[in-house]
Amino acid sequence: MNGKIISSISVVQSSLYTGDRLKLLNQPIQWIPNSNIKPNLKTFKLDSSIKYQSIIGFGCALTEASAFTFATMNEQIRNEILSLYWTSKGLNYTTARIHMNSCDFSLDNYSCDDVENDYQLTNFNIRRDKIFTLPLIKRVLNQVKLNYPKNGESFKIFLSPWSPPAWMKYNHEMNGSNQPNGLINATNILDSWALHFSKFVTAYQNEGIDRIWGLTIQNEPEFAAPWDACCYTPEYQRDFIKNHLGPRMRRDHPNLKIMIFDHNRDSVEKWASTIYSDPEASKYVDGMAFHWYVDGEYENLSRAHQVDKEKFLLATEACWGPGVSLGNWTRGEKYGFDIINDLNNYASGWTDWNCILDWQGGPNHLQNWCDAPIIADNRTQEIHIQPTYYFMGHFSKYLTQDSKRIHMFRPVNDQTLITSFQTPDNKIITIVQNQQESILSFNLIDQDNHLYHAQIDVPPRTIRTLIYQK
Repeated sequence: MNGKIISSISVVQSSLYTGDRLKLLNQPIQWIPNSNIKPNLKTFKLDSSIKYQSIIGFGCALTEASAFTFATMNEQIRNEILSLYWTSKGLNYTTARIHMNSCDFSLDNYSCDDVENDYQLTNFNIRRDKIFTLPLIKRVLNQVKLNYPKNGESFKIFLSPWSPPAWMKYNHEMNGSNQPNGLINATNILDSWALHFSKFVTAYQNEGIDRIWGLTIQNEPEFAAPWDACCYTPEYQRDFIKNHLGPRMRRDHPNLKIMIFDHNRDSVEKWASTIYSDPEASKYVDGMAFHWYVDGEYENLSRAHQVDKEKFLLATEACWGPGVSLGNWTRGEKYGFDIINDLNNYASGWTDWNCILDWQGGPNHLQNWCDAPIIADNRTQEIHIQPTYYFMGHFSKYLTQDSKRIHMFRPVNDQTLITSFQTPDNKIITIVQNQQESILSFNLIDQDNHLYHAQIDVPPRTIRTLIYQK
């Protein structure tokens, strides 16, 4: 063969009609001379000399709801859940999101300091977290350290608040928020809330949680939700970073990554422009978090990337609702659709919402029932592995940390769901998804092996991960 490619293409497949679930197919795909190419098929050409963003990781959230559900299952099931997510045979997850104070997927409202006007947070504590949430986080972290290379040193936990303590908010409640800003605009409050972040990280580190990598400033700052919430304008968040949170965290926890926004793709460019354009705020910011709860608008991610190419973009929440829908393939396909489009627009990873939920999609203190990749039925002590689990695996198992997206020459206006990366050990990983009821066929060419091609035939309603070694 001409060029550097040394292996045939291995195929991992999940398919609605064949029943395959992350199955390694028996027959690899061979490279064949271009003299035999089918010109009627569209062609995708990969050029690994042109690289884009690096992968930070894929993962899920460890909420109190997930932790409570985990605690209600027997030990055999718990170990199975840990293996399904945090081993190389499982999904090989490398990121985890946790909530500071309560979120909607908590059993009820709580904060780490409910004492009114305790600006120095002398009454700060994480007693509530020690009941359910911390035991799950510790089990996950232990699993990671036992099963991942180098003691799981690259596992990344990041925290997000849904609401400050009620006494720091204009509405004096954890639920809901004044608009446009929910956090009281007073120096002692703003300083105290910044201190709260620092004390939370320290308290978790004192519990042995030594993989805290970053934080988002506020979950969904544009939504005055009926559950735990706190609104910010981009200008208000910019000033909070510049004058309070940034200096505090750089002093107390200088290596933690600070992520702005943490809401939907429709507003990412506006938030990036507002905050990154202020050098005194931008110097504290490492990247932007975003959610999937808006249709389309993926190009906004590329526009946000152009505002400051040094800042990463990380998808930090996605889930289906309302409620649980066992075996729903369409929900899995939407995960794949979203992940591919995010990655092709500079996302560096994708973090799912709750790792597990109970049979009705909770618990949730406002009955905001949602789906999860693993549903744990504590009535029967059974788990149900959902299609979303397998779709996540097509990315998380193979796009290892520090993999880089590579350039793909593709037909003009082509809508094929496809993306390609090069891993640190020089594997080329291409994920392609066919949501149609007919076979998707195309030619794949690697620029380093340009005299040869592979014909790829993806069955209907199927996602494939294609792997070859350079």
